[in-house]
Amino acid sequence: MNNQTESTQPNKLYRSAVIDLQSIRTRYDQFGHDADPAVLLVHGLGAQRIAWHDDFCASLSDQGYRVIRFDNRDIGQASRFDALGPPNLLWILLASKIGLPCRAPYTLRDMARDCIDLLDTLGIDRCFLMGASMGGMIAQHLADLAPERIFKLVCIMSSSGRKGLPGPEKAVRKLLLSAPTSPGKQARITHDLAFWKLIASKRYPPDPDELRDFVVTSVERDHPNLHGVERQFCAILADGSRTEILAGLQLPCLVIHGDEDRLIPPACGWDVANTIPNARYLLVEGMGHDLPSALHQNLVAHIHAFFEQE
Repeated sequence: MNNQTESTQPNKLYRSAVIDLQSIRTRYDQFGHDADPAVLLVHGLGAQRIAWHDDFCASLSDQGYRVIRFDNRDIGQASRFDALGPPNLLWILLASKIGLPCRAPYTLRDMARDCIDLLDTLGIDRCFLMGASMGGMIAQHLADLAPERIFKLVCIMSSSGRKGLPGPEKAVRKLLLSAPTSPGKQARITHDLAFWKLIASKRYPPDPDELRDFVVTSVERDHPNLHGVERQFCAILADGSRTEILAGLQLPCLVIHGDEDRLIPPACGWDVANTIPNARYLLVEGMGHDLPSALHQNLVAHIHAFFEQE
């Protein structure tokens, strides 16, 4: 571990450090004290750890948790897998659509093992696990691989991968599959900003300046990374259905989904909740495919109550 920084602010102890795992090097941030129960946050496709907003993490740590967020492989300040080359995204898209087996550069299960390595390296025996979007899919695999390491699971705006579930709206799919108009940073900022705006909650829109700062910071950390998001996307496509995994989970699960999610429609969240035995489903009115600041306190209250309940 190196490049560590630590600062104490009102009601928040914050630490950030680079950490070497078995398969990757990444950077993680921690909110709260080492002695508190750990909550591991896993985010989605192309989303760096800062997509878990500071205020959300701090609010959760204020409830008495050691909140840990990190960069998934191939994104942000984590190891790149450029040696694997650019994936054949069009072929994998076609193969997944018609039900043919397809091979991704790495799998969601590999990414779940990264999470286990992180817990091991940090000396955390068990944690509460929270995954959003692709992170929810990774969390599903983690709960299957090492259920003894998880107290409870929170799956946010995610899916089981069951065939026949609705996909993204047409405009969202088009932008998701498009590339920036040029290789420069500004073109990527323009592209990513348009995408985040498109999937954001309409009832609780992000502050334009804050959203732009977030996108610029993300691009600055990740540029040039031409194929990392594509390789992550291929891992999702190649994963197929996780319904058998979900049906076998025996740990408590809370599924949270926005009723205005245009990327992963709420029917997908309902399917996750309906497949995991005794899972709870929370449909959040006005929430899109994001965690808007206006809902942080409400979401943290629901999550804390779920964690605390016997």
